[in-house]
Amino acid sequence: MTNEIITNQNSIREEQQTISLKEFVGIVLRYWYWFVIGVIVCVICGALYIKKTPPVYLRSATVLVKDDRRTPTLGGEAMIGMDIFKSNSNVYNELVVIKSPALAMSVVSRLGLNYNYEADGFFHPVVLYGASLPFKVQLLDVPDNKSA
Repeated sequence: MTNEIITNQNSIREEQQTISLKEFVGIVLRYWYWFVIGVIVCVICGALYIKKTPPVYLRSATVLVKDDRRTPTLGGEAMIGMDIFKSNSNVYNELVVIKSPALAMSVVSRLGLNYNYEADGFFHPVVLYGASLPFKVQLLDVPDNKSA
């Protein structure tokens, strides 16, 4: 008898804890305006975040290094040198030249990238460069290897 009472109480609890799909839709429709307000607030916050964040641009390039030297045929010349990685060392030398700090500094100074010009924007500062610059600043007393 006691087992029947316990199982009846468990089944009553399970029935009380489950919710039907119809009841769930009824609850959602009853508070529909909270869902609409939540979506509107999230869209406005997302738009403000996107407008406030300054743009970041990514770029990449590929460099092809051509070797004008003729590769020897499989005859005697190839057997004498046995330098299989000779063309790879030429590519490595070109990569070292491209990544050199002296080349990077000359590009920065030639293009005027060592100065940052910004104007006030509506949401974030706007970076000015090229023809949009109202004036250029050149510091005469500061050498290139020092910062000001």
